[in-house]
Amino acid sequence: MSKTSFSKTIRAFSLIEIVLSVAMLAILAVSGYDVLRQSLQTAELARQFTLAELMAHDLIELTTSKRNEDWNSLAAGTFHFAEDPVEGFIFVPGTETVDQFTRSIVLEQGQRGGQGQLVASGGTPDPETYIIDATVTWEYGGQPREVSFQQVLTNWKNF
Repeated sequence: MSKTSFSKTIRAFSLIEIVLSVAMLAILAVSGYDVLRQSLQTAELARQFTLAELMAHDLIELTTSKRNEDWNSLAAGTFHFAEDPVEGFIFVPGTETVDQFTRSIVLEQGQRGGQGQLVASGGTPDPETYIIDATVTWEYGGQPREVSFQQVLTNWKNF
């Protein structure tokens, strides 16, 4: 009889084995959850960067369009765009907040050096050139984020 009870004990799982298996499964589940959470956060941040880039490019395209319509509508300063039922998109001073994004476009009159090259400062103001900087800012994960694009606009109709 003792032989039969001994063989049953060997084939059965002990309580320690069950506890260890459950602990290992819990560790795997927690690490899997952490990987999934990190992946979702990365995907959300990538989505936000993509939206911010689209918004910044939109500002550049609208400014280029305004340049094509009327060079004299451009002026140095910080602006955003608003839609006017009569005039279409117009410059409005300041920044604009759309959802969690704040966007603006900064226009600076270009400056030329002695050989006609664009310079950041110390040159002669060029009334036929603007440097535009489209910036979109937002906060994610408690940290400020920013996307910024620059472009040079010239009054190509006068060249």
